[in-house]
Amino acid sequence: MTITAPLVFSQNGTATQPEKPPVATTASSASIKPFRSLQIGMSVEQVKDLLAKDPYFNYRGDPDVYFTPARKETLIECTGNGFVKRIFIQFVDNRLFALIIDLNEDLIDYFTLYRSFEEKYGAFTDFSPQSVRWDRQDVRLSLEKPLTVKYLDLRKFAELKDEGRAAVTEEVKSLEQFLDEF
Repeated sequence: MTITAPLVFSQNGTATQPEKPPVATTASSASIKPFRSLQIGMSVEQVKDLLAKDPYFNYRGDPDVYFTPARKETLIECTGNGFVKRIFIQFVDNRLFALIIDLNEDLIDYFTLYRSFEEKYGAFTDFSPQSVRWDRQDVRLSLEKPLTVKYLDLRKFAELKDEGRAAVTEEVKSLEQFLDEF
């Protein structure tokens, strides 16, 4: 089934196709912009310095920083001002891995963000009723309902997934070896 645009009729009765708005040709290949200078791959110290200087965040220093020794991960969580309600910043191997920004629904809405992202980054990579995602180079940007924006380091994510699979494979091997003992 082919869907075509509706015809537009002029005053003299002539039917024409409506003009299409110009489409940005480079948007789909545009790299994902950092949020407020917070860029995937930054060190913990670089991010702490930026947060301390930025009026959008109520960063209190080390009380907002958590460390998980078992997984060698650091997490910074702080409240925000204006458009930003709360931000969560996850580090893996001392590098910014994921950025989660909860936004103030009283000041900005989902559709406005969606249109802005679509203009900047072009066609989305994935769409569902709950979220829209753009994957560009090594960064994923997703917009989730009700109003959360997430940045993710795709290269590190793939690496962690592979490490997880390797661990499962070793567990399966170990189980098989154990079962062979009977």
